[in-house]
Amino acid sequence: MLFSSQFSPDSLGFVVLNKIVSAKGFDENGYGWTEFLMQEIEKMDQHLVGGLNVDPEAETFSIVTTSRSSFEELLSHLTKLFQELKQ
Repeated sequence: MLFSSQFSPDSLGFVVLNKIVSAKGFDENGYGWTEFLMQEIEKMDQHLVGGLNVDPEAETFSIVTTSRSSFEELLSHLTKLFQELKQ
């Protein structure tokens, strides 16, 4: 079983977030978001990153794992990261 989280950073909901991520030196696309998120998740939990697979593309990105517990941790970290970006 696969657990995945997918985003489309070119959607309207990402306009402000893209500017923030761009100011941090990352591209405003799936590749940049993947690089940014994986770097931030690694800071939070180095062990989690090893169990994640990513599939970045220009318009979207996805993070995939086969572990339910890893996915739950991922969602927790993503929630925290997005909350911090919006502040």
